[in-house]
Amino acid sequence: MPNESIKSQDIEEDLGADSETEEFKLGMTTIILGILLTIITITFFYLLGSKTGADFGFREIIFAVVLALTLTAILRWVKFFITKNRYLGLVIGLLITGGGAFSLSQRYSGPNTKIFSIITSLIVLAYLFIHFWKSSKQTSS
Repeated sequence: MPNESIKSQDIEEDLGADSETEEFKLGMTTIILGILLTIITITFFYLLGSKTGADFGFREIIFAVVLALTLTAILRWVKFFITKNRYLGLVIGLLITGGGAFSLSQRYSGPNTKIFSIITSLIVLAYLFIHFWKSSKQTSS
């Protein structure tokens, strides 16, 4: 019977069950980021609809919520990279932020788009640098 406990410990170590599961918890900053992105995207589509006369309804709200959840999931993935390799995660996060702002400016133009892009980029950069700073504190201690 002692061999069975040794085998199960080996399997758990091989799967990384000891520390990997703790890293996929949603932190308070990720939850706040998701809420902020949801509010910002719904506001953006509402202002876009009021300026252009396009419909703003259930479909736009669902699209804004899905967009915010997708962005939050991508940034949570980047946060995982930051915990493993600070600089790689930061570079990936900056590239995603720059690419998102660029693609938004290619699709839409105007002052509302620029304001939305700047506010969202600042929130994302704050999120990235908070977790970059937290990871630097964890590696130094």
